Amino acid sequence: MKSLVAIAAGLLAGGAALAQTAPPYYAGKTLTIISGYGAGGGYTAYARVIGKYLGRHVPGAPSVIVREMPGGASIVAVNYIYNVAKPDGLTLGAVNMFNMYSNYMAKTDAVRYELRDMEFIGNARSGNAIFLMRSDRYPTLDAMRAAMKAGAAPIHLGHAGRGDGHHILGVAMEKGLGANFHHVFGYRGGGDIDLALERGELDGRAANLNSYLISKPDWINNGFVKILAQEGILKDGQMTRDRRIADVPTIHELFPNNKIVEQLMDYVSVSDILSGIYIAPPRVSPELLAILRTAFLETLSDPDLLAEARKYNLDITPMGADEVLRVVDHALNVSPDVVKLVTDLTRLQ
Repeated sequence: MKSLVAIAAGLLAGGAALAQTAPPYYAGKTLTIISGYGAGGGYTAYARVIGKYLGRHVPGAPSVIVREMPGGASIVAVNYIYNVAKPDGLTLGAVNMFNMYSNYMAKTDAVRYELRDMEFIGNARSGNAIFLMRSDRYPTLDAMRAAMKAGAAPIHLGHAGRGDGHHILGVAMEKGLGANFHHVFGYRGGGDIDLALERGELDGRAANLNSYLISKPDWINNGFVKILAQEGILKDGQMTRDRRIADVPTIHELFPNNKIVEQLMDYVSVSDILSGIYIAPPRVSPELLAILRTAFLETLSDPDLLAEARKYNLDITPMGADEVLRVVDHALNVSPDVVKLVTDLTRLQ
């Protein structure tokens, strides 16, 4: 007759064997990355490359698909992820951090989420915002100034949404130049803005350099557009010129003593520090969050992904969830005066 000790030992061994043979949670499942923009832009391009390799780093090797959900400069996707997507670890979002942040801070009607409750998975890239114009219209800032002095029609810039990061950068350029810009809103994403630019409906736009090198490298190389200013990249606490466009001045260089420009650019900087943010719905379990966060960082160091990223000129500068949360916490504590300044400038035009 077996002793109680022997029976207990057998049960424990059996339990261990079952635990070892139980399939991982993600086995046989599909993980969906929701891109807040349509096809043809940088967000979806990054999501597709990341999705191609993410499954191999998640225990259970789930299938990964990318679903496009454009609208409101990715706010439609943010609202969906926060309110509709199940907290089962099977939905991620590739969204515009600044639009999510600025709409939340300004308490706009579009907001259906609590940013402090959003789960952050990581950040794939830090970006550099650029200001560009059709070169057949305004090849230089001096050409823009000359047109303004001559009483030319307002310069038309296209944006996805009022108050998004690119709109604020356009406003900063407008204030710095003393220009008269006509801001056109409602485009579904960068691809639609570029179509309007190509058709001649727009004179220029603000964009993310990394995304533009993906979507329209030919326009830069053949001179159809001219990059006239850049936000720059953060290096040793200072905004410096991106080496890829080292001949283009930063906005800080162009308008060094303009307080409004400085405040606008400080506020908008979160959009570029976290320009490749990935989120998950609130209430995802800590265990699944840990799996996704680890897999995300492992994916961004996967040699095959990095080789593909180089092929398509995708800049990869990974940031883990802890570092992302520090940036978000700092941004959420910005001065109310600065929030009001941005809100007034972007709502009342």
